[in-house]
Amino acid sequence: MAPGSMPRVGFARLLKDGVRHYRGVEESLFRNIEACLGIAATVRSSFGPKGMNKMVVNHLGKLYVTNDAAVILRELEVEHPAAKLLVMACEMMDFQIGDGTNFVIILSASLLDSAKELIRMGLNVSQIISGYNMALAKALELLPKFVCKSVHSVRDDEAVKAVIRSSIATKVYGQEDMLSDLVVQACTLALGADYSTYHVDNIRICKILGSNVEASTVMNGMAFQDCVSGEIKLIENPKVAVFSCAFAVTKLENPSSIVINTAKELMQFSKHDEEYIENYIKSLHNAGVNVVVSGGKFGDLHLHYLNKYKMMAVKISSKFDLRRLCRCTHATIIPDMSRVPTPDMIGSCTKVQVREIGSDQLVFFEQNLKGGSLSTIIIRGSSQNTLTEVEKAIDDGVNVFRQLLKDGRLLPGAGAAELAVAREIRQFGLTYPSLERYAIEKFAIALESLPKQIADNIGAKWVEIYPHLMKKHENGENNYGLDIKAPKGGILNAVSAEIFDCFSVKEWAIKLAVNAVNTIINVDQIVLAKPAGGPPIRQPKSQEDDDDVENSCSNYFFPLTKDCLF
Repeated sequence: MAPGSMPRVGFARLLKDGVRHYRGVEESLFRNIEACLGIAATVRSSFGPKGMNKMVVNHLGKLYVTNDAAVILRELEVEHPAAKLLVMACEMMDFQIGDGTNFVIILSASLLDSAKELIRMGLNVSQIISGYNMALAKALELLPKFVCKSVHSVRDDEAVKAVIRSSIATKVYGQEDMLSDLVVQACTLALGADYSTYHVDNIRICKILGSNVEASTVMNGMAFQDCVSGEIKLIENPKVAVFSCAFAVTKLENPSSIVINTAKELMQFSKHDEEYIENYIKSLHNAGVNVVVSGGKFGDLHLHYLNKYKMMAVKISSKFDLRRLCRCTHATIIPDMSRVPTPDMIGSCTKVQVREIGSDQLVFFEQNLKGGSLSTIIIRGSSQNTLTEVEKAIDDGVNVFRQLLKDGRLLPGAGAAELAVAREIRQFGLTYPSLERYAIEKFAIALESLPKQIADNIGAKWVEIYPHLMKKHENGENNYGLDIKAPKGGILNAVSAEIFDCFSVKEWAIKLAVNAVNTIINVDQIVLAKPAGGPPIRQPKSQEDDDDVENSCSNYFFPLTKDCLF
C-alpha cells in the first residue's frame, strides 16, 4: 500500500487494484439512470416528422447527418454499461422491426426518470418493477381495442401506401408520397405468389449522385455501377454465366527463362495460351452464353476474345451482389474456369444493357417477371447525405411492408394510440389498492411523453393542445392526435388524415422499453474491472499545431467517458 493512501475496506479489499466498485441507490442506480437520460437527451429532439438532425463524425472520420436514432447511437460508441442496455434495445428494435427505434429510447428514458422519482418517494425497486409489468400487460391487452383499420392484402396499394407514408415521413418529411409509391412498387415486384418467399434483401437500392429525389425510379431486376469491362453494351434475352473467380489465366504454363532465336519463335511464344483462352471462350459461346459475369478482373486476352464473339463482360467485386444476381437470373455460381457450365448453371433475364445516368454508367439486368424477382430502387440526390437519408427512409418503408405481411392491424398515428392507452392505464391504476398504483400511473405519464415530444419538436405548446386532446378522448374519439401541419400545432383525426402506425411496431417497442428499464433499475451494485493495456499512445504535436489550438479556441467540451459518469 502506498504511504498516505486510504486502506480499502469491505468488498473492495477482495478485488484487484484498479477495480472500481459502486453500490447503493446513489452510487449505482441513480448514476445509471442519469447516464441513460443523457443518451435519451441526445436523440429526443430527433423524434417525429419534424425532428432535428444530428451531425456525427465517427472514429474513422466518416460524417453522418441523420435523425435516425439507431444510426446515431451506433456511431457514438457508448461505453457506459447501463446506457449500452438502452442502445442494445434500440438495435434489437431496428433488427427485429426496422422502425420505432427512437420510440424505445424516449419511452425507456421517461420510465427511468419516473422510477427515480418513485424511489425518492419511498417505493421499493421490486414494487416499481411489479407496477411496470402490470402496466405493460394492461397496455398489450388494450392495444387491440384501439385498432382502427386492417390491411387484408398487401396487394392493396393504396392501403399499404398510407401506412408506409407515415413511416417515411419521420425520415424525409415532405417527400413521403413519392417515396412510398416507389417502395410499394418495388415490394410488389419482389413479392411472389407465396408471401413466405418475400425478403427485404430482395429490394436493392442504387444511389446515384445528381438531380433530385423526385427523379428516383424503380426497375425490375438489378443495377450495378461501373461494372462493364468490354465493348458490348446491349444484349437481348441473354444467357448469363457467373464466375466467382477472376476471368483470367492466373498462371501461364511457360518456363521461367526461354531463348528466342528467330522471329517465328517469337510469334509462337504464347500461341498455346491464346489458343487455350480462345477455345474456352468459344465453348462458352457454343453453350449459349453471351454475358460473362466475373467476381474478379478480366484478362486482356479474355476481353479480346469476348469482344470477338460478341459477349458482354461484367465485373462485380462483391460476393453478396454475385449471390443476389444469381437469384435474379436463376444462375449458379461457377467457382473456376476449369469447366464449361451446363445448361442448368446458366441464368437468363430479359435484357442486359448499359445506360448512363448522371455521370455514372450502370449495367442493368432487367427482368420481365410480374413478381418474385429482385427489384432495385434507383435514388437520386444532390449530396451523399441526402442519398443516405433517403436510403434509410426506404429501408424503413420496406420493413413496414414486411410487418404488414405478418400482421395487418393498424393503430391511429400522430400520438393518438399512445394517448388512448395512457388514459385507460391511468384509470386502471386508480383502481389498484397497493403501492404499485404509483408505478402504473407513471407508466401512463411515460406514454404521454411521446406525443408531448412530437409537440415540442414542432414548436407547439403541449399545455395548450393536451386539454383539447383529452376532451376528445374522454368523449370516445380515440383517433385524435397531433396536427403537425397547423401553424402552432393542433389536433386532427388521424384515421381521416390517413396517419397510421403498425400494430407490431408499437407492441414490440413497448415490450423492449419495459424490459430494458426493468433490467437497469434492478441493478444495485456495479463492479468495473481495470481495462486491459495502457493508455493510447499520443501522436507528437508540432509547435505550430499547439499555437493554432491556443489561439483558436479557449474552451473545449471534453469527451464523456466512464470515469466522468461514475
